[in-house]
Amino acid sequence: MSLNNKMTLLVASLNNIKENHLNIKCSYDDDIETILIRKKNLGDVGSDLFEKFCELGCEATKLKLTSFKSVEDEEIKFLVEKISTLLVEIYPWLNNYLPNYPFMFIYIDEYESVGIDACEVRSGFQFMLDLFKGINPKLDDILQKLDEAATEDFDKKIKFGKEWNKFEVEKEDIPEFIPKHHIWWSK
Repeated sequence: MSLNNKMTLLVASLNNIKENHLNIKCSYDDDIETILIRKKNLGDVGSDLFEKFCELGCEATKLKLTSFKSVEDEEIKFLVEKISTLLVEIYPWLNNYLPNYPFMFIYIDEYESVGIDACEVRSGFQFMLDLFKGINPKLDDILQKLDEAATEDFDKKIKFGKEWNKFEVEKEDIPEFIPKHHIWWSK
């Protein structure tokens, strides 16, 4: 699938969040079933979004693109601007999802371990930070805030899984064109 197609799918995911998930709030008055349904929906929507960022990032890496800041293709420029605008618009959702992901969706116990999903979300997050940096100042501010709020806890949780031999990603599970600096994929 081409870079344009991957970006178009990403726009659709971002629009879905903007239109259907941006203002969903949990209340202390909610029953446990409602809370669990909202958590599952949040996890599904977030995993889908960051899986798309991961796929986009792998395609960009394949094309030797490390940033979308200086792309010249007009259609790509349009899509980069659209994605940038949507990222700014859904910042409250991102700021809720990313810092909470390690605590809500990465379980390490005798039955659960760190797996492909966590690494995909982490790589998607990193690709979002790297590829969209320098597009516009407002987005740069948001990316910096998200980086500060989520990266350290995310990486600690994955490292903890590795230290406790609860890391279940095999070499053949690693997507093609994952950059070497995405160290969370390796044991």
